[in-house]
Amino acid sequence: MNRITPVVLGFAVLAASIFGAAAGNADSSGQCSRPLGVDVSSDQRISACTAMIDSGTLATADLALALARRGEGYFAGKRYDETILDLDRALELNGKNMPAQLASMIYVDKGSTYLALARPARAGQDFNRAVAFDSRFANAFYGRGVAYFLMGAAARGREDFDSALTLQPNYVDAYVGRGMADYAMGDIPHAIQELGYAILLKPDAGIAYYYRGLAYLGAGQFDLAVPDLDRALALKIDNAAASMRDRVKAANDAWSARLAVETPSVPGVPPADGILPARAVGRSHDCSAMYPDISRHLFESGDVMVGYDLDAVGAIANVTLLRPSGSERLDRAALACVGALWRNTPASRNGQPISSPGHQAIIRFSVPPLNSAKDYDTRAEGLTIVGQYALALACINHAIALDDKSPGFFYRRGFIEYLMGDYATAIADYTVDIDLKHGDAKATDALDLARAAQSAAAHPPVAGHGI
Repeated sequence: MNRITPVVLGFAVLAASIFGAAAGNADSSGQCSRPLGVDVSSDQRISACTAMIDSGTLATADLALALARRGEGYFAGKRYDETILDLDRALELNGKNMPAQLASMIYVDKGSTYLALARPARAGQDFNRAVAFDSRFANAFYGRGVAYFLMGAAARGREDFDSALTLQPNYVDAYVGRGMADYAMGDIPHAIQELGYAILLKPDAGIAYYYRGLAYLGAGQFDLAVPDLDRALALKIDNAAASMRDRVKAANDAWSARLAVETPSVPGVPPADGILPARAVGRSHDCSAMYPDISRHLFESGDVMVGYDLDAVGAIANVTLLRPSGSERLDRAALACVGALWRNTPASRNGQPISSPGHQAIIRFSVPPLNSAKDYDTRAEGLTIVGQYALALACINHAIALDDKSPGFFYRRGFIEYLMGDYATAIADYTVDIDLKHGDAKATDALDLARAAQSAAAHPPVAGHGI
């Protein structure tokens, strides 16, 4: 079974949107302080800041800020190891005397760097620290939301995006984050809404067009999906061009097929009343392509009864939900499938096509029942995405009961326990994962995250102070 989409389109794209929080606060002039990308290149920033750092004339606070600025230059040049060294040095310089707000800013920059290195669990440590030091800093919540999203906890990430927007109501990237989280959880209407807000605030937000295009595809609105994906292509979203071209082609093909309603001649001898019923064209009534990814992960099955009308050319209209399946995701998918993909020959009377209202159909979404340890792990993954942690824990416990030699199952359980605040048990499970794999960088980052959270819970930072 495929992993949940969306695949994040370049960690650096998300990280770059929040990096540089500390760099803008230094009280100096020249190329070390002017914004990057306007009239200062990353190399110029690094050179100018290095000269200041090496001069030996800066006070401790100014030296820390110059290091943070140089870190921004290293980040822009994708020299991430050097970025982290500078940011760590900046944090060490002021120690406990660093103002909490400045410490939070530098931790956000560190977290952004680890996102760019595709290490979201390690980034989570720094974003947690940033939030602890300054709970009014929207960037800290946004960054942590991205980290959670990338780790497979879309619902928890959305909570942080909500917090960021509470603190900063016009935060474009947080609207994008909420839209991405809603899309991952199968909430297509809200995804379209949130991404629309982002585009309204920032018309060149390419990643918002991309995800809204995907959401429109999921809603069967191909006429709206195509221009959004075309716009995303024009804005050159990193690492996504090939994927978008494929999706644009698929959407165009589907939309063209929707418009090309066929009305073939009616074969055979008409019955005595002269009326022949409408019929499906080909396999257009197959809705498997609209089965929501998250529903497959959750092993959601159900029958949806829909009603619809046909006009005299076989076009479908007035699609309504007559009997729900018990899953809003499946109900929306069924309505979208019938309205967007189904094609019919019209009913006819004495060889002439006629409209025929009041049709009914049952759309069946089904997956095989849970059986293997991998099945239970897959469902635990889906439940974690949508924020149902207690059920997720029950599923992964069942997976481990069936197979206690798969390290990934212990990693999954550790992450669920972490999200539930059970840090000690999470630490134990991450340790099992590492032992079974004889070392696992991903689990090691997650283990450090859980240990840091456990320590922070026992010893929270003093308000108004840094490290």
